Amino acid sequence: MKRFLLVLLFLNAIVCTYSQISFSGKINTEKGEPIKDVQIMLLKNDTIVALASTDTKGRFALKNLSPDTYNIELSALGYSSVNKEISLTEDLSEDFMLREKDIQLDSVLVTTERPRVTTATGHIYYLSKKARESGNPYKALQEVPDIISNYIT
Repeated sequence: MKRFLLVLLFLNAIVCTYSQISFSGKINTEKGEPIKDVQIMLLKNDTIVALASTDTKGRFALKNLSPDTYNIELSALGYSSVNKEISLTEDLSEDFMLREKDIQLDSVLVTTERPRVTTATGHIYYLSKKARESGNPYKALQEVPDIISNYIT
């Protein structure tokens, strides 16, 4: 009988040791809108135990956790971080709210230099009606000053 009770007590201790807990929840803004891509870190004595990030609906889930007391850190770009201590003895679901964080940037000064652009200067010459209708480009070029056309007939 003593042996049976001892085995039963031992098996009960094993079952309690290996019981796994899950921690889940949803993360929203102050307006109640879900926040996606929030990083969730579950820490025990400054050691990361579990990591997760929220989906497009702001939901997250951490599974296969041992019963214990943990610190949870929530962080997202553009929002203030949240740190909280939680005690897990059974499956737990908790919702969080993150506040938008204003980011103050230093002033930005944009300077530029205008590149030098060199353009060629030229002249525009219009051909007479006679030159346009002649059908001979060499003869037409003879009307343009500064151009020498060696037209051979």
